[in-house]
Amino acid sequence: MTPETSGSSYDERFKLLSNARRRYVLYRLYRAERAVDVDELSRAVAAYERSPVDPSSPPTDDECRRVHASLVGTHLPKLASAALIEYDGRTATLTPETRRSGVLGTDRDVRSWHGYYAAFGVLAWVLIAGVAAGVGPLASLSWGTIAAAALVVALALALVHYLVDRRSNASLATFEALVE
Repeated sequence: MTPETSGSSYDERFKLLSNARRRYVLYRLYRAERAVDVDELSRAVAAYERSPVDPSSPPTDDECRRVHASLVGTHLPKLASAALIEYDGRTATLTPETRRSGVLGTDRDVRSWHGYYAAFGVLAWVLIAGVAAGVGPLASLSWGTIAAAALVVALALALVHYLVDRRSNASLATFEALVE
């Protein structure tokens, strides 16, 4: 357990997440992928609180004002002091660490696994073409050797992918769980 995710830090995060309004703010900021104006955020939170099933239902001006006051006066400063968001008084956005590691700091870094698989596929086809053409040292390799090596490498890559994904959850699932 790292210092950022020590027991007391978890307790503080759970206290912050005990409030539905703060959870929805984090969810909206994650989905926005950009800095969000506090007025826009207030409208979104008010609409969600009015109708969680259909947040497109427009909130009243009074509902927006009440949400805005609580966001500016309480929730956004608390989330900023916990280093979950960056808040400048006008806009809010998730910190890069929160976006990368989730609200508890336990999610995995998003890896580009398709890139690893694509590189492996290209390398395998280059080897196959080299064996078929009888190029240099590849001419002495048999098809069985190439197939066995490709199978071992593919299996190892898939196992590493599985173990990395198993150790941690994807950020989107974590943020969606905040509002379920």
